Amino acid sequence: VDLNVAEKVFFSSLDLPYIVTRSDMIGFCHVKSSLLVSGITVEEDSSSTFEVVQDLEGSFDLNDDVFQLGDTIELFGSVYTTNGDNVDGTVEIYFELDDEEYLIDVIETVDGEIDYSYDLMSGFPGDYDVNIIARDSYGNYQKFTSIASFDLLNELYVYVDASEDSLLPGDMLNVYGEVNSVHQETLTSGSIVISFEDELYSTTLIDSAYSASFRIPSDIKTGEYSVTVEAEDGFGNSGSSYKMIDVDPLASELEVFLNNDTFYPGEEVEVIVRLYDQGGDMMSGDVWLQVYDTEDGLISEVEVSTSEDIIYEIPEYGEPGTWTFIVTLDELTDRESLDVLIYSDLYVRLENGTLFITNVGNVEYLEDIELEVGSNDA
Repeated sequence: VDLNVAEKVFFSSLDLPYIVTRSDMIGFCHVKSSLLVSGITVEEDSSSTFEVVQDLEGSFDLNDDVFQLGDTIELFGSVYTTNGDNVDGTVEIYFELDDEEYLIDVIETVDGEIDYSYDLMSGFPGDYDVNIIARDSYGNYQKFTSIASFDLLNELYVYVDASEDSLLPGDMLNVYGEVNSVHQETLTSGSIVISFEDELYSTTLIDSAYSASFRIPSDIKTGEYSVTVEAEDGFGNSGSSYKMIDVDPLASELEVFLNNDTFYPGEEVEVIVRLYDQGGDMMSGDVWLQVYDTEDGLISEVEVSTSEDIIYEIPEYGEPGTWTFIVTLDELTDRESLDVLIYSDLYVRLENGTLFITNVGNVEYLEDIELEVGSNDA
């Protein structure tokens, strides 16, 4: 610098070189300047202290905080120096689950901008943190931890309905419903497995809807049953749900029993009627009881309940021989027989000087009757 006598020059007007900070200058620094005249230092001075750091700053955001397999996660943000200059460099993206970090990708940043998309095609479900390591070409470095978090789910919401809430063995049952993502979005495709008892029925999911029909086994036990639907999409998301249905009893077998096989007229017969459903379990119901005598003549017809005790009295003059008891319910029928024994007897009474003789048996009285006639006179 050439100066005249008493001439002043400010440093700001001098064409001084820029000083580029380096990684070996990390820490607190100052700039020292010396004024040399003919190579001799005539004055020195130092700047105020400043700190050289490698830190970077940034701001980041995700497009959502809940995802499931098959979704696309989008990361937006920017990286800049502590004085606000945008950074050109690289960014390492990590997902952290249960203190375990997974390197997802390494991308370049231009002018500090981050605009990144990642398809979640696999992964363990859980709560994830997003960590970032940013670097520039000057050795500046910063690890940003938990810049964002999200839940990764592999669930599907399954809704189940059926054509009937209760039905009989042998009936057809239509199971239908829909399956949606955790965002309640339509699924274009997927697989459905319906389980009922030990049977599996498969169908496909089309635009979130499914439907399948099957026949209830004819020998199934009466009771409440679960129809379970399991769904899975092409990305491995799955879900299940169920609906309870009732299988009503269907009368399938009818039996009649008598407490003895021989009776006299006037005696009581205990009639036991058993009605069974399709599973072999007893059920209650109303059936018709018909009684036929030995000549196949209909003596009695009455509707009785299988849940009640049934007592039938052989008529006083019931004809001896084989009598038949028949029970029926729609197409079901059963029969049992008994023998009405011969009963021969007379009932004799004297009333107002008149002798009455009555045959109280169930057959013709063929024996001789001997009468003794006397007088009350002394």
